[in-house]
Amino acid sequence: MFVWFKKEKKLTGVEWMAAEFRTSKAAIEGSTLDEMYFAIPLAVIWKRFLDDFKGPAAFTNLSRDQQMSYFKTSLAHLDLRMQDAEFEAALPQRIFTFYLAFLVNGNTELASEAASFIDQYARKGWDLAFTNQDSRAGSTQIM
Repeated sequence: MFVWFKKEKKLTGVEWMAAEFRTSKAAIEGSTLDEMYFAIPLAVIWKRFLDDFKGPAAFTNLSRDQQMSYFKTSLAHLDLRMQDAEFEAALPQRIFTFYLAFLVNGNTELASEAASFIDQYARKGWDLAFTNQDSRAGSTQIM
């Protein structure tokens, strides 16, 4: 009857990140835009990550300070995207930033969920993003 008096449960940091990641994921999946709108930026972001670290395992072996530095850089890229573009244009960077957050915090379950999603799109956009390069998309699996 008095539903509005019911106290809302406060989300923990991990619950909030998971919810926001899934909201962003659903926004991409439900978008009316062509999937390449998201696939190409995810491929470019993933390639940059591979160029910097060779893969998630190398990133997770870095010191916490180095991980946080890279994470902060990703947040800065996200902030620029959100200021300069439509919400949907920032979604690939937002998804990747959540992925980094999951890696930094050692949440392998959420990192794997994010990696599978990124992998799905980055592989589709790889050829269009890098047509003149003879390299293949590396795996997002944590080793």
